[in-house]
Amino acid sequence: METVVIHPGFIPNTVHAMDKLGRRVISLVLLIALVHDNHWGLRGPKSVAAQYGRRYEQADRGNRRRRTERDYYNQQQNPWSQFGGGNFNGFGGGNQNNQRQKNDSLYQALNVSRDASDKEIKSSYRKLALQFHPDKFKPNPNVSDKVNERNRAKQGERFVKIAQAYDVLGDEKKRRVCDKFGMEGLDLLAKGHDPEENGGFGGFGGAGSNGGYPNFNEADAAKMFEKMFASGGMGGFNMGGMGGFEKMFSGGIPNMGGFSGGRFSNMGGFPGSGFTGHSGGTQGQRFDRQRQPPPQEVPPAFEKDDESGVVSLGERKFPDSRAKHAWLIYFYDKTDVSRDPTTKEYVAVAKQLSSTLLRKAKGNKDAMMFKVGAVDCSGDSKGFCESKLGSGVKVPTFAIVLNGKVDVIPEDDRLNNAKFFHDKTIGALLKLEGLLANVNSVQHVKTRLLGSSQRPGQTTVAILLLTEKYDTSTMFTSLAYRHRRDGFLFGESRAKNLQLGKEFNLSSRPYPHLIALIGNADSHVVERFEGDSMDLDSLSRWIDAVGKKHFKYGSKKHRS
Repeated sequence: METVVIHPGFIPNTVHAMDKLGRRVISLVLLIALVHDNHWGLRGPKSVAAQYGRRYEQADRGNRRRRTERDYYNQQQNPWSQFGGGNFNGFGGGNQNNQRQKNDSLYQALNVSRDASDKEIKSSYRKLALQFHPDKFKPNPNVSDKVNERNRAKQGERFVKIAQAYDVLGDEKKRRVCDKFGMEGLDLLAKGHDPEENGGFGGFGGAGSNGGYPNFNEADAAKMFEKMFASGGMGGFNMGGMGGFEKMFSGGIPNMGGFSGGRFSNMGGFPGSGFTGHSGGTQGQRFDRQRQPPPQEVPPAFEKDDESGVVSLGERKFPDSRAKHAWLIYFYDKTDVSRDPTTKEYVAVAKQLSSTLLRKAKGNKDAMMFKVGAVDCSGDSKGFCESKLGSGVKVPTFAIVLNGKVDVIPEDDRLNNAKFFHDKTIGALLKLEGLLANVNSVQHVKTRLLGSSQRPGQTTVAILLLTEKYDTSTMFTSLAYRHRRDGFLFGESRAKNLQLGKEFNLSSRPYPHLIALIGNADSHVVERFEGDSMDLDSLSRWIDAVGKKHFKYGSKKHRS
């Protein structure tokens, strides 16, 4: 009788090919191996079973290593198990038996309990949205680039899931429906049916088991984040093509690569900082210092007349309370630019933002909405930076400077994109008290604009903007800030006030209007801006002309 010998490599290959059949197949193969060994009298390391065990152990070690790398983010940086696994296609779906668990996943996504207050839910969303924003992702140097890319994608998915949870729990109606009727209730609510008004699902013929609240995507999550954190924008005083901020960032700085989603895809690598010492000599060989080239001075990250418009600042040129412009200032150490990724990326962000503002100002630095500056804190300048930032603040960092006051943007609140820093600066400018008076009636004109003078003993001159917009104009706010010390009073009338339009004979003309009121509450004259282009530079020059005409000494001089 011919005996068939099983090749040692056959068994492990067969087991891996039939992995889906589970433990029973493995047990059967082991039994075959043992019968084979017993028939041929094989013992010890030469037996098929022993060889199979070694091969399987090696394969298992490889699988464990791959699983460890695959699950690195899940197990160490971002444990997903508490949020119901790694499926982020939405919270919906499932049958009635799973609704309680699915409802809880919304609360778990925000790390709050079911009885959390609205304030606690909002606070948790703000904290988690900042923590897991895609621009806050930091690659792990101990894993491969492929793993880092997967982890970056998972952080983006977590960001979307947090936003989706807050969209439900941050709305009183949606939260109540979700708690009572589950995801099917939210599904019905999204389709225009209120389960509370129709006695649950009965009014709709029953809810399907595959219902679910509509999914969020990255754009929805980004809009929610912007709504929560961004103050102000490029709207408002929408003249001369000052469109949305997204349009401003449709391009990029030459040789810098594209700007997308707050990340710079073409920034290239960051060179190492390895030390190359003196080698090849014997123990008694002397080191000839005279042959060593002198250390090269590290160039600043920003040129003196940088084409992006970023202004290099120091102790002498630092903006004080007399500065005409609002400032966003980047504090950094130039020796870190080549070795620290964050420092280098912030340099690119500062250039990106300044270049865009300069382009919208048609190349005129004096007409920029605000200016972007940079201070090198290396060497002897370290003490100056500490005096401005405080001893506990580390560079690189950004700060907003208004009226000479330095307001550092906390690291935990920062995102590595230009739009974030733009909105943060504009938001701080809009919050300045006493810069603009809100004017809604003729009586407001008399009391809030013409009732007093910025310059005692001189004629009162008030600049009033009448617009059909509902939001405060960022351009007019910037205009008021740069002329705040020139003796003018500034006011704004929004939402196309018909009473004021009739009072100043403007009803028949298209909005917006900019007028100067000269005199007092009882007697005043009106001068209108009649220029062709209502851009910052043209408006600023018109205000200067009004001041020279009606103020005894003209406008005061400012620093830039």
